[in-house]
Amino acid sequence: MAEADVHTLTGAHVCDALGKDERVAFEVQMDQCPECAAEVRELREVAAIMATAVTLQPPASLQNSLDTRIRITRQLPPATDPAAARPTPRDGRRRLRAAWSIAAALALLAAGLGWRAVDQQQQISALNAQTTQISSLLAAPDVSTARVAITGHGAAGSGTCSGAGVAANCLRCSRRVARNSAASATPAATMRHRPR
Repeated sequence: MAEADVHTLTGAHVCDALGKDERVAFEVQMDQCPECAAEVRELREVAAIMATAVTLQPPASLQNSLDTRIRITRQLPPATDPAAARPTPRDGRRRLRAAWSIAAALALLAAGLGWRAVDQQQQISALNAQTTQISSLLAAPDVSTARVAITGHGAAGSGTCSGAGVAANCLRCSRRVARNSAASATPAATMRHRPR
């Protein structure tokens, strides 16, 4: 252990907080160094005085006067540099640039949402027109419905034909039924068309 380190161990020696090796090294140093021995004597006296110290309760009048002073004494504001508190022109430009950026982003968002709303309204209008057209086709007086038995998988379905009347008698339907019958044992169940 270095000699400078040993000199710093006086307080720990007085409190008996040194390990065996450190205590032996310090006692050898204390025998050779009168300053270390004097510091140990002084610290032992202070430790003895502190051991006999007794805590005293402060008088109630002191507590009351302190509470009164605390209530009426205004706290000081934090110490700041007045030059740092003043806004600079650069800060104003930075805030203005940030405000314009936010405004531009909001304008783009509004434009995008508006375009999306118009697009969805156009899709809804197209679907309504298609539904109206299909409803008017199915409600036409010359449309007839026929049931056709299906062999194999599935169940009976209906076919509609306007022209010859019954789906099996329709030239276009009979071709489709014949073609489907040749390709598989299950004929097409639903056939809807209008002659051109």
